[in-house]
Amino acid sequence: MTCAFGPFPIGMDIEKIQTCKPEIAERFFTKAEREALLQKKGKERDLFFFGLWTIKEAYVKAIGKGLSIPLNSFSIQFCGEKMYIHDQSGSMTYSCIQVFIAEGYHSAVCFPAQPWNVIANVHYVSMEDIISCCLEGI
Repeated sequence: MTCAFGPFPIGMDIEKIQTCKPEIAERFFTKAEREALLQKKGKERDLFFFGLWTIKEAYVKAIGKGLSIPLNSFSIQFCGEKMYIHDQSGSMTYSCIQVFIAEGYHSAVCFPAQPWNVIANVHYVSMEDIISCCLEGI
């Protein structure tokens, strides 16, 4: 289970890392994203694919549109550790971070482009911790 909250729209996605499927990239990624993906090999390609995928899904959740907008209608720009979403007009609209949740999973959080300073903490809490906390209150 994942959860993100703040005083602005936030989207989050988590995916189990599997083998990259180039036909999915062909359908849902921009040309530049596909080209970057094809430069990767093996496990690095799988990680890159699911990195892009989680960012794209987190973005469409953040803007409240879900999969009603095509995933190839916006692009991801990497700037060091920061990632930005550019819409069809080329405007930078959202920022994203990748979050380690658990081994074998990729996760991303997207939010409006400016509030880098409000992303203060990301915590991992196990399901056991949540259950224990709930049972203590009974």
